[in-house]
Amino acid sequence: LPTPRIIPDGKLTVAIDFGGTCSAVAYGSSRIKGGEVQQILTWPGASGDSPQVPTCLLYDREWSLMAWGFEAKNAPLESGQYLCENFKSYLGSHTPTKNQLISPGRTPHDLMTDFLSCLWDYAKSQIRREVGRLADFGTTNFNAIDSANFWVSAPATWNSVDRNKMRAAAVEAEMVKSSWRDRNWQERLKVITESEAATAHCAYLTELHKLKPGQHFIVCDAGGNTVDVAIYRVTGSPTSLGVAQVHAKSGTNCGSAQLDVYFEDLIYKLLAHHPLVNDAQSMEYLSRTFREREKLIFAGGDGYPMQFHLTYLVVTGIVDGNLRIPGTVLRSYVFDPVIREILNLLEIEYSRITEGIDALFLVGGFSNNEYLLTHVERGFDSRVAIVLRPPHADLATCRGAAQYGLTQQSLVSQLVSPKAYMFVTELKSDEEDRIKRPAYIDPATKLCRNRLKYLVNKGALVQRGQKLPVKFGKLSASPQDHEFVLLLHASESSKMLRYTDEGSKELCRWTVNLSTLPSFQQQVKNWRGSPFITKFYLALEIDSTEVRGYLMFGDEVLGEEVFDHLS
Repeated sequence: LPTPRIIPDGKLTVAIDFGGTCSAVAYGSSRIKGGEVQQILTWPGASGDSPQVPTCLLYDREWSLMAWGFEAKNAPLESGQYLCENFKSYLGSHTPTKNQLISPGRTPHDLMTDFLSCLWDYAKSQIRREVGRLADFGTTNFNAIDSANFWVSAPATWNSVDRNKMRAAAVEAEMVKSSWRDRNWQERLKVITESEAATAHCAYLTELHKLKPGQHFIVCDAGGNTVDVAIYRVTGSPTSLGVAQVHAKSGTNCGSAQLDVYFEDLIYKLLAHHPLVNDAQSMEYLSRTFREREKLIFAGGDGYPMQFHLTYLVVTGIVDGNLRIPGTVLRSYVFDPVIREILNLLEIEYSRITEGIDALFLVGGFSNNEYLLTHVERGFDSRVAIVLRPPHADLATCRGAAQYGLTQQSLVSQLVSPKAYMFVTELKSDEEDRIKRPAYIDPATKLCRNRLKYLVNKGALVQRGQKLPVKFGKLSASPQDHEFVLLLHASESSKMLRYTDEGSKELCRWTVNLSTLPSFQQQVKNWRGSPFITKFYLALEIDSTEVRGYLMFGDEVLGEEVFDHLS
């Protein structure tokens, strides 16, 4: 794959990875260090440099915002205060667990807006500090930060509704603002899938460029709350290569945050009859030490002892003021259950591609854990030529989104249709119909019913955002006769099907209201009592998570329906 080149327009690009547990901000410009992506590393309340900031907010009893990020995470929670975390989980297909529920004072949308507002306000001032006057020297007559392009990442498994909610929260957070000098201001804010951003990161720093047309690779984004796996195919010719998304899947209960849950369960079991278990300060210390230090460096060795220094806490019964947990116990009770889930998820996705997978890239915050990397390598090294954790793997989404914006080139420009989609119709019968399905032929009209007409074949390459139009006509007896019913089928088979009884499955009955169509309205205006025909276009669109249908009038969408959910 060719490495995309940075556009030398001097435009500032800002990438925001809004994560479930932690978030990050990167930025770049062709005028800042030759286009090299810069990462914000200092945050309010952090004890040192950190490329990520906790995705959390602290409110008082009146639901006024008190703190965010590290300051919210590290603040002692007092009576009447609310610490809100994991609110990203309220989007997408996964139902939040009971310990992720949010009090009624703020909606998930409010929380996203509040956090993104705090994140951007700080990031904006930090960018100005780090690059000085250059941040105020744009290519237009207003400063570079106010005219920056934004790329906000979202899971590949989110549908268009969830992505639009994320986008709306970013707009309310005033990342982009309306201006008489910038009439296209909303177009400066774009949503990119996390796996697509990670792919862009891998394209710059790994052996991804060695893959050839027809080969497949997997990007496994092991994060805090979820693990997202996406399969891609290299497309095109040796002189014009591209990437198409084949499938995306999200796994719950296998992110690094699940390790925290299992570790706390283990501690309560080990200390069930010890006074320490009733000391909230001590238990929080144990959990925080594991969360912030030990789980990141655990390598799985039998001799690995996890040691907690408890001399200033409750120490009755603790040998030498220390609590030691053998590596074998941590492995069995904490790490192995989570890693088994990740490996199972990868195996399922691997089995989707009969030709095999040629490369597997491990990214995300959890990817820095050596024990996880060892298991992934051990499980796939013999079957996958390239198993790799790229540099800055924990920041792949954020840095990849920034690279995407700097090159202004869509690396993943296509999608592979996971199924064949067709509609049921009547067609003029021919010799094949008379031999195979004579019962389907109307003797009077000679039309053959239950015929299938394809909208797209299984495995077909479709441009991202492309709408595939088909022309239809409806005979209406009166102005009240404005509904057109389209019966849609889908098939997992690559074989071309001719009739509805050959294995396709009914997907839905789409009732299209034509009353909003200008051509129908014109017919109604001129109606004199005779039946009339309205011609119109229906279009199919496939994206990462959904298959949608549109009623079109030129380039304008007058109606929309979701046919199928893909992940």
